[in-house]
Amino acid sequence: MEMINIDDNIYAYINEPGTWFRGNSGFIKGNKMNIVIDSLATEDMAKNYINEISRISNVPVRIIVNTHAHGDHAWTNYMFENAINIAQSNYLESINDPTEKLYSKYFPDFDFSRSRYSVPDITVSHGISLYIDEKEIKVMHLPNAHTSGDLIAYIPDNKIVFTGDILFSKPCTPFAMTGSIRGSIMALEFLKSLRARVYVPGHGPVSYGTEKIDAALKYFKFVQSEASKILNSSDDVIAAARSIDLGEYKSWLNPERIIGNISRACMELNNNETMINEDKIISAMMDYKELLERS
Repeated sequence: MEMINIDDNIYAYINEPGTWFRGNSGFIKGNKMNIVIDSLATEDMAKNYINEISRISNVPVRIIVNTHAHGDHAWTNYMFENAINIAQSNYLESINDPTEKLYSKYFPDFDFSRSRYSVPDITVSHGISLYIDEKEIKVMHLPNAHTSGDLIAYIPDNKIVFTGDILFSKPCTPFAMTGSIRGSIMALEFLKSLRARVYVPGHGPVSYGTEKIDAALKYFKFVQSEASKILNSSDDVIAAARSIDLGEYKSWLNPERIIGNISRACMELNNNETMINEDKIISAMMDYKELLERS
């Protein structure tokens, strides 16, 4: 894990290598208070992060902005004592969802025993502007992308964006199983339109310019193309997803996510708005992960 000073008291906490449950966070330093963008998955990760913050600043974290409700970005909010937690309104739909805990059996190296959701203090539908030492942070909702409750944090003066998991930065494989492939493409295009200098992704290395966004867009368009082929040739989406020639994406981290992404893309192409069977898809991805690691 590495704390990177991006610019003018703005930091990215990069949780390498950015694989499952190794999400990034952001830290904005102020004279009287600090703002954190996302907490981390486990207590040990959060302790290390808080120690890093304390080396840089001796004033408290007063605000946490959660970019979305997945546990690797929200499970340790409680460790930032006395901080106000801001999330998008749809966040509340996810905090009682047990499916995230299914991952614990597949990732025994992580200690999730103290990982838990906190109810946010403030929810926003469309966005809110925060100010720290006269610096504006535009918190904006981009609908139905990685999840239904995504927020980004955009700092116009510095042209820096904290994207949450709307952006998985190459070589991290993008993931939209619980959101929308189509919506993710639209959200990534919006991020490009901001013309920021720096994009801090939810997973993976910091993107200077839009190269990493372009790579994620190309991947999601590949997913859409493969999904359209599957709909015309197979009733078994999982088996068909496993047989896809991933090409360059096979060397990216967590290529097994193709199963979750294809499943979501096929549902969209069928105009199927029902909830995805997460238990089934997660199990299928983890089985495929084991197969790929053995090959």
